[in-house]
Amino acid sequence: EHVIPSVAFRLIRIVRVVGRVSFVLHAVQKERSIKHIADTFTTSLSALVHVLLLVVIILYVFGVCAMNEFGNVLIQNCLTDYRNFQTVPRASLTLFGVATGDEFSCVVHSVMLEEDLGDPDGCRNYGGSDTSLVGTCGNPVAARVFFIVFQFVFQLIVIHLFVNIVLSKFEHLTQLNALAVTKSDLDAFVEA
Repeated sequence: EHVIPSVAFRLIRIVRVVGRVSFVLHAVQKERSIKHIADTFTTSLSALVHVLLLVVIILYVFGVCAMNEFGNVLIQNCLTDYRNFQTVPRASLTLFGVATGDEFSCVVHSVMLEEDLGDPDGCRNYGGSDTSLVGTCGNPVAARVFFIVFQFVFQLIVIHLFVNIVLSKFEHLTQLNALAVTKSDLDAFVEA
């Protein structure tokens, strides 16, 4: 029996992937609507880079505000050594996770710590009764307001910017394609 080395299987997979990619590229060149969509995304890339810079600035500004407000909140529940508001980069990454829906409610509840009146040195979970956790208390009202404003700014403004840029480029390219000279126009011109 001959044993086919694993390198041969890898080469076969690579050839299959290259064949599929070339098939897709060839189909895109033939199909006008797919080519139109691809052209839309390629022409809107420069504007989307500017929107990405705006996203970074928004995350940085809200990260600074979150660090100032929630930087000393007890690390517990969803707040970990990697997901917290103690530094601006970590706060910004935590907010990016919150904006994409990564355990949004858990992070919000983690920063909504209230002071336990029986133990002024410790905090308890908002809505809970665990008084064994000791740390700096948060502000439930500030957490609600902060995350509502953050979600409003990030979701409505930034996401709408992405969609509007792509749609405006799509409309612009549609208008340009309507004005383009086609083969049938050239044939009619030659006949005339």
